[in-house]
Amino acid sequence: MLKQYPLECYIGPTLDLETIFNEKEHWGDPAIGFDGSLYFVRVVDEETYREVVLNNAQTTFDYQVAVLSNDRLEFFTVKNQTKAFDSIQPLPDHHLIMVEGRATYYGKGLFDQNASIFKRVVHEYQFLREFLIGDGISHLYTTDNGSIWTGYFDEGIFGNWGWGDPRINDSPPPIGEPGVIKWNSNGEQLFVNDRDRASIEDCYSMNVVSDDEIWFYYYGSFKVVHLKSGEYKEYDPFLEFASDLVVNETHLILRVDADFYLYEIEEDGLKKIARLHLVNENEKKMGVANTSFDARGDRMVFQSRQYLYDVRLHEIVEMVKEKLEG
Repeated sequence: MLKQYPLECYIGPTLDLETIFNEKEHWGDPAIGFDGSLYFVRVVDEETYREVVLNNAQTTFDYQVAVLSNDRLEFFTVKNQTKAFDSIQPLPDHHLIMVEGRATYYGKGLFDQNASIFKRVVHEYQFLREFLIGDGISHLYTTDNGSIWTGYFDEGIFGNWGWGDPRINDSPPPIGEPGVIKWNSNGEQLFVNDRDRASIEDCYSMNVVSDDEIWFYYYGSFKVVHLKSGEYKEYDPFLEFASDLVVNETHLILRVDADFYLYEIEEDGLKKIARLHLVNENEKKMGVANTSFDARGDRMVFQSRQYLYDVRLHEIVEMVKEKLEG
C-alpha cells in the first residue's frame, strides 16, 4: 500500500567540490558519461562570453572541461569557440560532443550547426566537425558505441526560431519533431521516435541505459516509455510533470521537484510504493532550488552548493524497505 506521507531517506555528500575546484570559478552542472565519469564545463573568460552571446560580438572564447573519474580529476581546454554550449557528453576514442540547446533557421538554407565534435589531444579538445542536431534540446546522452540520444522540448518539436515558420517561405519542419532521436557522431539519424507509438509534445525526462535501451517520460499523456531494441512498452505512473527518471531492472523513480516517487516495475504496469524526500546532512530536501540533478541508469548525481551526492537506486530501495518494515 502506498504511503501518502513522504518518507525521508538520508543521503550524505560524496565529495566537497571546493577541494578540487577554485571557488572563484563557475562550473556547470555535472553530466554523467557512459564511461561513469562526471563531466563539468566552464567558460574561461565570462566577460567575452557575455559579449558574444548577448551582443553578437565577433570574437571567440575558451572553455575548460573537467573530467572526474573516481578520485582522478583531469582538466582540458576547448579553445576559440563562439557557441554557448549547455550540454556535454563523452564519445569513444577520447572524443567529446558539446551542444548548444537552441539552433536558428535563418532562411535560404542557412541555420546554426549546434553540435560540435572534438578530439582529445594531450590536454586540449580540438575541434573536428559540427552539424545540426535540432533546436529545443532538453536531453543529451551518448553511449559506448558512439551513438547520441536527444530529447526535445515543445519548441523543438512544434517549431520556433525559424523552424516550421509559415512567415519564412522555405522554412523546414523542426528537426526535433519526433521528440526523441538517435544519431551517430556524423550527424546522421539512426532512429526517430514513432509518433504513432509515443506522441511526444515535450520530452520531460530521459534515461539512457545502453546503446539500444532508453526510458523516457513525456507530455501530453504523462506516460513512461521503455524503448529497447526498437520495441516500445508503455507504463502509466499516474503522475504529472515529472522532470527526472531513474531506473534499474526492478524499480523506477520519477522526480517532481523535491518529491521522489518510487515504483516497482511489474509485467503489467508500475506499482507505486512511496513518496520520498531525499534529505542531506543539513536536513535539507534535495531537488529544491540550487540543486542540480543528473541520472543515468540506476545512478543519480546531485550537486547542492559545493557538495556532490552520488547515489544508486538500489540504495534508496533498501532504505525504503527498512522504513516500511520498521
